[in-house]
Amino acid sequence: MSSSFFLELAYFIFVPLIIIAIGLLMKLKKIILYIFFAQLFSFSLYAQKEYKVHQINFEGNATIPSELLLKQLNTQTKKKYERLLFWKKFPEFGSFILLNDVARLTKYYQRNGFLNPEITYKLDTLPHRKHINIHILIKENNFVRIKDLNYNYVADTINFGFIDSIKFKLPLKKEDRFVDDNVYKTKTIVLHELSNLGYPFSKVGFQINISDSNKFANINFSVEPKQKSYFGNVSISGDSIVPKKFIYKYVSFSEGDLYSQKKIDNLQSKLFDTELFQFVVIRSVKDSVKNNLIPIEIYLKELPHWTLEAGAGYGTDDRFRVSLLVTRLNFLGGTRKLIFKAKTSYFIPYSFELKFIQPDLFIQNLDFVLSPVFSREKEESYTIGRLGTGFNFIYYLNKKSNVSFTYSIERIDLNEIVNLQLTESEIKRSNSAIIGGYQYSSTNNIFNPTQGYKFNANVAYNGFGFNQDFQFYKIDISNIKYFSLSTNVVLAAKVKAGVLQTFKKESHTPIGERYYMGGASSLRGWGRNEISPISTNGFAVGGNTMIEGSLELRFPIYDIFGGAVFVDAGNVWTDSYAIYANALHYNTGLGIRIKTPIGPFRFDMATPIINDALGFQFFISIGHAF
Repeated sequence: MSSSFFLELAYFIFVPLIIIAIGLLMKLKKIILYIFFAQLFSFSLYAQKEYKVHQINFEGNATIPSELLLKQLNTQTKKKYERLLFWKKFPEFGSFILLNDVARLTKYYQRNGFLNPEITYKLDTLPHRKHINIHILIKENNFVRIKDLNYNYVADTINFGFIDSIKFKLPLKKEDRFVDDNVYKTKTIVLHELSNLGYPFSKVGFQINISDSNKFANINFSVEPKQKSYFGNVSISGDSIVPKKFIYKYVSFSEGDLYSQKKIDNLQSKLFDTELFQFVVIRSVKDSVKNNLIPIEIYLKELPHWTLEAGAGYGTDDRFRVSLLVTRLNFLGGTRKLIFKAKTSYFIPYSFELKFIQPDLFIQNLDFVLSPVFSREKEESYTIGRLGTGFNFIYYLNKKSNVSFTYSIERIDLNEIVNLQLTESEIKRSNSAIIGGYQYSSTNNIFNPTQGYKFNANVAYNGFGFNQDFQFYKIDISNIKYFSLSTNVVLAAKVKAGVLQTFKKESHTPIGERYYMGGASSLRGWGRNEISPISTNGFAVGGNTMIEGSLELRFPIYDIFGGAVFVDAGNVWTDSYAIYANALHYNTGLGIRIKTPIGPFRFDMATPIINDALGFQFFISIGHAF
């Protein structure tokens, strides 16, 4: 048994004896008996500690959801998905923990405007299983409503319309239920907005008056802007050889400009986004103010100029693979970067790519990327060698979205063809393309997103300036949404579509540009590229239209282990804009996820369903399917 058990046992045995002895000396027999029986009652509850918590139910909580109330408890039970894990035990029941939880719930209700809640509980024991069901009975009673909400200015240095201009940001509203946290949130927002208007020394206080009947609350804020302040001298220090004039280019304010905390936050964000610095600290030296000028100190520490990353792994789609990444920061000075990537795998025998990145070309947020590529791709039906380069212009609208324009030129060598009747112009050809794109992402994590949204759209015109035999356009759109159902339980949904269309009726699209489906990140009930139109001799030749959708439920199992249940659907058609709902393929499956620093290690097992014969596919890979 644990040491905590003996400590609690000692408490229940020796404390009553000590109380009795003291009581005898003081001749307070009635008090002795009361305390003694109270201790015995507590001990009888403690004896139930061997029981496990089977269920926790809330009754009477009309206003606050059970999910929020459960988060306030130290007493817990197995979650719904954990009940499938028969080897995982139910948590132990502790009576004193439950009594403490009732007190915590009472305070939580009071902080949320219910000053006189009545909270009790009852226990249903299941002796044959040594389980307990806990029923927490709540009588919320009336809540406190906000009647008056006033903002009083201690000084007249700011316009009285200031509060009106930010009311939409403030959580406190008249006639709403009084909530403690909303008062402090309102104070924080007002201070922040005042700081953005040049009043970083502001003070905001508040007074709360509750009516005698506990029905209404009157909240009075006192707003004292203090003196108006301005930016002072900007100094730069730290471990950095980046020229100071380069850093000053990112400073959007000058000495004498009105002080704004928002401008400081934006400056810090922009310097981080250069990816040159390990950390950036920007400090307003408020204790050195002269003539209402606040000096600004920027302290920087650079990242290493050279980094080398190498990796090796195995995936069902790529099989054995090796990769190398070399990065040179501050290339030719400033924020320029040079990145070299090399990789090899079964389906990509070799790929070499060099990227030169010039941030803020001509204007801020406009990046230029030059990316020459030399690669060979190996598929069952063909092998393609590519030698070319891309001229990319990327404009960042904000942290979540960007638009891009790309012009690419490449030499394509299509060889080692297996029984495909192709023309000489298809085997060796030059190609150029103009591509426009838009990307948006609001996910909360790159490797393991639990909420947010991703949208990608690309439109390409191929055959611009070279090889007039292959003129076509290509449109690709994908939507991915992550729904957080509960703690660490996520529903991920994906819809993806694409189309290729030639400009000449008698021509066709190149085989290497067409759509294929099936594999670890596509329809997982089929092997790599098995969903495709087939040539007369039985080889996959790709199609000009595709549509794909997936639903995947991701949930934790134990520690670093997680699980997934998924359904995929989709197909590829030969003709452009040809989508037939009755011709979709479907599969279902389940998988195991193991958390790693570079994303989850993924093992999936899937089988076709509905219109196709059952047959299992197994996939091993790194990262989520989408």
